[in-house]
Amino acid sequence: MNEFPALCNYMLRPEYEMDNNAIERINRYISLSRRNSLFCGSHQGAKRAVLIYSLACSCRLNGINTFEYFKDILNKFVMVNPNTNKKYLRGLLPDKWKK
Repeated sequence: MNEFPALCNYMLRPEYEMDNNAIERINRYISLSRRNSLFCGSHQGAKRAVLIYSLACSCRLNGINTFEYFKDILNKFVMVNPNTNKKYLRGLLPDKWKK
């Protein structure tokens, strides 16, 4: 009963889900990647793989075709200057890239 006010608040917000299935689905990809990470070659390779997995999961959450996303941003990265504005780079993340 101590949490009753929070529960009432929760019931007033229909966008809140009653379960954590979305997080469980994301964790599934992390679990699958654990086995594959044995073949990254190095710690640096594993860090890069995590970045790719994170972008792929963000694409899925935003309803973006992952292949089309990576094809587009990799073509753009070929011409990116190392001193590029962070706002431009932020625009390449999946939530902002959506067309």
